[in-house]
Parts: sequence; structure tokens; C-alpha cells
Amino acid sequence: MDVESYLLEYQKPTREGYAKVSSKTLRSNKNGIVFYYKNVLKKKFDPIILPRASRIKIKDILEIDELKKMIKEEKKERNKLMLKVLYGTGLRVAELCNLKKKDINIKKNKGIVWKGKGNKDRRFYFESNLSNDIKSFINNQS
Repeated sequence: MDVESYLLEYQKPTREGYAKVSSKTLRSNKNGIVFYYKNVLKKKFDPIILPRASRIKIKDILEIDELKKMIKEEKKERNKLMLKVLYGTGLRVAELCNLKKKDINIKKNKGIVWKGKGNKDRRFYFESNLSNDIKSFINNQS
């Protein structure tokens, strides 16, 4: 098996539809092989042009019916609201856990996450029906 065939083998998707390695890993492997041939073996090495690896398949998301079933079966109002907020805003679980009342503007249906993924601040928005759920939950907590 030649080097090009070896590297291309890693781009083939597995049964699940994912590439075996990311395009960055593939590029790194290629660069390592080129370095080895040129600097260690002192052999001429023809450049290898690799097509971009196929994007990694996005994981399935919950269908709205599945989410409604989860919310219906949950007994605690807090957990129901958490599911609605996660799905309705796209927040990550850690971001939701660190969210404070002062970070949410119910009147404008928006909020801010401080130091989320990548230590970055970002805004999120939500619909008015979720705003009503958040408002009633906060009022019941007080």
C-alpha cells in the first residue's frame, strides 16, 4: 500500500457515517510522513494532495414529539423548565447551570451567558411562551 492510499483509507466513512479521523489529524499525519521521507530517509517525496475529509456527521437531535414526551413525563417543574430552556435556546447544560436570574431579561426575551464554551460571553434568545414559563417559575420560587 502506498502512502497516498494509506492516508485516503482514513477518509472513508465508517458504518456510522463518520470519517475515521478529522481532516486536521489527516493533514498532521501527512506532514509527518513527508517530513520522515525528506529529512530522515533523504528521499524525494512527491507532494500528496488529499481531498478534504468529509465533515463529521452531526448527531441526531430530539424530535419535538420526543421532547414533549420527556417534558410530560417529568414530575418536577424545575426539570421541565430546564428541558424547555435547553431545547428552546440552544444553551449547553453547563451554561444553564451557571445562569443567574440577573442574566435573563424576560421583557426582551433574551439573556446572556458569561464565560460559556471557549470562555466566551454570548447572547441567547427565547420565545415569549418560554418567557412566561420562566416568569412563573421565578415567581413561585420567591
